[in-house]
Amino acid sequence: MKIHIKAFKYAAKASILVSMLLFSGISGAVCIADDDMDWERNKSHYNENTGRSGYIGPRINGGIFAGDDFSNYCSAGLAFGYDIDAKQSIELDFALAKVETDGDGPVTSLFRDDPQILIAAINYRYFFTPRHSFPGLYFLSGLAYNGIYWDYKEGVNDSTGARITSDDIDGTEISAGLGMTFFSVKNIDFRFEIIPSIILWDDKTDNDLDHNFNPSRLVKFKIGCDFYIPE
Repeated sequence: MKIHIKAFKYAAKASILVSMLLFSGISGAVCIADDDMDWERNKSHYNENTGRSGYIGPRINGGIFAGDDFSNYCSAGLAFGYDIDAKQSIELDFALAKVETDGDGPVTSLFRDDPQILIAAINYRYFFTPRHSFPGLYFLSGLAYNGIYWDYKEGVNDSTGARITSDDIDGTEISAGLGMTFFSVKNIDFRFEIIPSIILWDDKTDNDLDHNFNPSRLVKFKIGCDFYIPE
């Protein structure tokens, strides 16, 4: 089915993106020095309270768009992460989002229902406080692949003149924000994050149609928890 083909395409692109970014992220991380006393205290706290560095956890997002194409945003997904050291972590985040449209735009007015977005992201965190403490404050940034797909109310003609009933387009999301660990026990951390971001859409859809999507600016509010895996 077409949705399976799309999912495979998204997964392939996401895997390429993740591989490139994971390599560059870890390469940059090893350049950070650890020669101050705060670092040693943080590292000691980290080792005493975890003894592990890999984690997995669910993520729930709500968000608001600033623009004419979309309005509200919600998503659910799963993250796989790794603590580089006591101050830094990196994670892969996969999610499915539902987006509400105003229905007045030149493209969104053609949608039958609200579109969905498949997301594959790589996120980086830098902690200002000990890694597993309350409240734990940290900076975060991310780069994500977004694939939005929709059905048309009525069929439209593609670039070859063929009639199509659905379409999709790819986008690159850039984000940066702040987060807080609001509850922490030995094996679980609960987090809340505020993440402004922008999505830059491709020029053409999968069916080679021009579109009028402006860059999508939004603010996301994320809640998640990390379940640490003993080494």
